[in-house]
Amino acid sequence: MTLYKPRFRRNQPDSPEAPIWDFVGVLQNENVSHHVRTSSNACVESVFTGSGMFVCEDKWQRPTSSKKNAPVTAPTTDAISARQPPEERSTVADFNSMPTPDLYKAILDRITDPLVDQMLRELFGRFPGETVEKIEEEKRGRSIVLSGVKESSPTLRPSQRQKDLEDKVDAILDVLDMECRPVEIRRMGRFDLSRPRLVKVVFSNKQEWSQALAQARLLRSTSFSDVYIRRSMTENERRREYELRQVARERNAGLDKREWVVHRGELKRIADLNTRLDSENSQ
Repeated sequence: MTLYKPRFRRNQPDSPEAPIWDFVGVLQNENVSHHVRTSSNACVESVFTGSGMFVCEDKWQRPTSSKKNAPVTAPTTDAISARQPPEERSTVADFNSMPTPDLYKAILDRITDPLVDQMLRELFGRFPGETVEKIEEEKRGRSIVLSGVKESSPTLRPSQRQKDLEDKVDAILDVLDMECRPVEIRRMGRFDLSRPRLVKVVFSNKQEWSQALAQARLLRSTSFSDVYIRRSMTENERRREYELRQVARERNAGLDKREWVVHRGELKRIADLNTRLDSENSQ
């Protein structure tokens, strides 16, 4: 059994800081009293001998040198996987190759406690800004925003209003001929009787997102003719789209019929869009 002797920092045995372990030797006689002690940075097994307390092999990581301040690290994913049953090892190993947005989504999907969900989002919010932005960008890339979806009665309970909203979104997806289940459906902003709030719908993949935008025209001839679909955008993207719509409105002002529209963040002629769609349908 390998032993390490505690050498406290600043030569203060009662120092609150964690001790540094010096290599002592190999315990020949194991018939000594021992107990398990948990410290702030490791779980170690200690034994008492006639010359004082010694510490056996670290449960997390065995020290390899006598250098001061040798870091104590948590077990790696490989170490965890090695302790898993054979049928579970592949699942643990898959986390190593899983993209960060997918891993983040997988974690959130398994959370049922709203408080834990809020805490986890706060934790991720403290990560470097670039990482958080990439996660939000990936989620935004499979999200749409619905405008014109009527509000339910204000006398209903919140859970009933949410159920009513989900039923309306399901009906809209039926019109769009989409067989899928969004991962998130929610109103944005505060309740206002004068106008319905926007609705954000998050799909599980990019393909469903593309289909929803492509099939949006099918709503015009149904009871959802006042409902409009657009992609989810950042504040800067929304500002630019608003400016483009202003330009399109000015260009259409003196015309008999509307000729200019904003399509996928760009100003386009309707005739050009129809020509492209006819060409794609003929292929």
